[in-house]
Amino acid sequence: MDRRCDLNTADVGEILEGANVSRQLGEAVLANRPYADAEGLLRVAEIRNLAAADELVRLMTCHDAATNRAESMADNVSAATVEDASAAADRTWSPGGHSYETDCCQLHVAEFQRDGQRLHRYTIADRQGTELVSAAFLNETELDESTVRFFGLPVWELSRCPKSRIDTLLQKISGDSCQEAARMFQKEMPVAVPEQGQRCFSMVSQLLAHFVGFIRIQRAGQLAAHSEAVPIAHEAAAASAEPPDPTDPPTNGCTASPDFDFVSCCNGHDVCYGIGGTEENRLQCDVSLRDCISGKGHSILAFSYFQAVRTFGGNFFSFHSLPDPGEIPDGGLVNIVLERVSYTGADIGSDIRLEIGIPGDRKFYDLTDHQFDRGTTQSFQDTLFSQRVASSGKIRLPLEAVVIEEDPLGFEDRGSTQRELTFQATEMPDAGLEFQVVVEVPGRFFGTAVFRFILRIERAT
Repeated sequence: MDRRCDLNTADVGEILEGANVSRQLGEAVLANRPYADAEGLLRVAEIRNLAAADELVRLMTCHDAATNRAESMADNVSAATVEDASAAADRTWSPGGHSYETDCCQLHVAEFQRDGQRLHRYTIADRQGTELVSAAFLNETELDESTVRFFGLPVWELSRCPKSRIDTLLQKISGDSCQEAARMFQKEMPVAVPEQGQRCFSMVSQLLAHFVGFIRIQRAGQLAAHSEAVPIAHEAAAASAEPPDPTDPPTNGCTASPDFDFVSCCNGHDVCYGIGGTEENRLQCDVSLRDCISGKGHSILAFSYFQAVRTFGGNFFSFHSLPDPGEIPDGGLVNIVLERVSYTGADIGSDIRLEIGIPGDRKFYDLTDHQFDRGTTQSFQDTLFSQRVASSGKIRLPLEAVVIEEDPLGFEDRGSTQRELTFQATEMPDAGLEFQVVVEVPGRFFGTAVFRFILRIERAT
């Protein structure tokens, strides 16, 4: 993009023309400025809620083009050193700080100022000093998710690199240094690193582990295996000679990290990529990953990792065409029907939004118009989707349910559950099977509400 618009000085017309965004979003950008850097947009909840991912990228690209930062860094990203990357990305940065060494990596801590705040950037670099991952912490305790960088740049800037750079980065990501840095949080830190610094470096290492895991290229067995895979799937079958088996999709062993609960998100994304399909299906996988991370309270990281999988993940998706489910010569189809939902436990409010289905392809039930009160049950009798039965008669059914109590002031209560059911279709009675998915929603003030989704699996006629 050649458009340039300094978001701190441009009027709304210049922003609309330069970044091609809606007027509502352009006015929100004006209302929340100034921005110490392009990533400042991510730190504004109103902008995150209004903007689609591509709009955020266009806004930040437009602003960075005006400051000439992104263009120069994108050209040299594969060789960015710690000092080059930090000096380019931070508002006021002082080289030096503290440095440590491990068997595989260099660790650096440097202080900088942004809008009168004191932050410390924690960087893990390879033995040659090339930055692998870094992030800044407020008062050395609170992670600022907008400052996360991989290879010297925020992920949204990496997404602007030409294909040749992307290929180079993929080689670096699969290299020993990156893999070792992604495992660092599982090991003891150098004794010279203060206790608080050890925690910060551990979190930075976890961020890299997720980045590597989400794009599905970590080496088998290198990271500790998770306790339980929770898959994502869509109704897909290969037209190729050797289609992937949807009853046994792979995961790459995403690591359960102590500071982020992303295991289900990562493994679900792996399964979704393993089942594969079209580019539209890949987008569904990536959107579901983003929603899963955001649902765990990390909306900025959700945006960053979404950009990562959109940029790097295409090489690891199982692309194939999708036949009409009715033409699949196998064990037939079953329907999954939502019969009813009950609301018990604490009273968190009545403006309830329900989502249920295959992750990446959920149905939405907005019950605001006819309020859902605690102690009541809503009846639906709605077919959510149909599932293909393997020729062996095995059914593997991944489900995701989300409950949101909507609040006009934005203080939403939210809960979600991912569950997988596996059983033999030959054991299913003619009347079908009934089962439930339970979602607990912790209330902001009044305890935990419990929503039970009652579903039935029945043979399709």
